[in-house]
Amino acid sequence: MSINFHSEKNKSSYVNRGAHSTWKQELLPLLSEHQPNHVVDLGCGGGIYTRALAAMGVPKVTGVDFSNVMLEAATRHSASYPTVGYQLGTATSTGLKDQSANMVLARALLHHIDTLKPVFQEVERILDQDGLFLIQTRTTDDCFLKGTDNHVRGHFFDCFPALMGVEKKRRHSVEEICTALNESGWMFEKNWTFWETRARHSSKEVLLNDIRLRKGRSILHELSDSQIQKLMTHMQRNITTEGAIEEKDRWTLLVAKKKGTPLH
Repeated sequence: MSINFHSEKNKSSYVNRGAHSTWKQELLPLLSEHQPNHVVDLGCGGGIYTRALAAMGVPKVTGVDFSNVMLEAATRHSASYPTVGYQLGTATSTGLKDQSANMVLARALLHHIDTLKPVFQEVERILDQDGLFLIQTRTTDDCFLKGTDNHVRGHFFDCFPALMGVEKKRRHSVEEICTALNESGWMFEKNWTFWETRARHSSKEVLLNDIRLRKGRSILHELSDSQIQKLMTHMQRNITTEGAIEEKDRWTLLVAKKKGTPLH
């Protein structure tokens, strides 16, 4: 069982939280250096990061997603962001004009994509010659870190090791991404890892309710309801904090430029 992004019951799964300052501090240097006029948030879901980019001063931000359900929720939550717009499209066919953007962000997208090259070719088409391509993804090294009170995701695999097989199939390594970039007109510039605060839960009970609802965690849609209950019991036992919990995920961020573009 995998998540159905077109289902009404998942409409609010990727919309209600905000982008944390730990994410913004990673993006701010890139935004400050390149001063993009138009950023595309590819696979925007409920528009959490689309709105964050607008709040960080980007003059125009377009969120692209293949789910009308997600875009409806994103549009509703973006009423106070006049510089934000949304486009129904796929990662390989965005519907955007050639060279119409200066930067593309693909956050938490690649693990939903089997073949990377067509996606990277579409991004190459919509970005101008000096455009920057930012890929925020989790590798298996990021995912399989031990579960702690903060790194909640690690408990999923401690409780259900079989989920590691699911994750391995859908996660692309840095090497695979760089190869696909090179074959699609891109020059890999740099990558690094960082910890992003996903949410601050007021208590363990609030966190466990998020787990029960599978909110914003597509991997949990691989589990049955009874398995979710087992996971909640496991986390109840292994997370020692009873008060507020700051949930964090480790990510890998890659930066690429079009071939022939001078590097700074």
